[in-house]
Amino acid sequence: MTSTKKAAVSLIKGRHITAADKRNIVEGIEWLRQETAPYVAALPNQTPNYGAIWIKRGTSAKRYSIAPTRDRGTFSVTIRENYRADSGQMRRRDMAVMVQIANIEPLYMPAAEGGES
Repeated sequence: MTSTKKAAVSLIKGRHITAADKRNIVEGIEWLRQETAPYVAALPNQTPNYGAIWIKRGTSAKRYSIAPTRDRGTFSVTIRENYRADSGQMRRRDMAVMVQIANIEPLYMPAAEGGES
């Protein structure tokens, strides 16, 4: 049974993230779980490369790469934002953060289940 509590995102390491970033991270994890379910069912001994998938939510200029870490409920997130400099040049800014998420089912990680060191 899934938890009825709302997912809570706490910043562990990195710069400030907005409430919209937190919502997008939680929605991104749910999306990754749904999208990788067929892959996990077909190849249960292999871990999907979650960090290689970039997720864009709505009309936001930001994209998110979300990868689980060895610590349960902890995720490494890269937030990529495209913007236009004063000179008109397109630029890209990446920000790496580490977040702890409570009240959410973790993504599938077979390495975390076993005793790998």
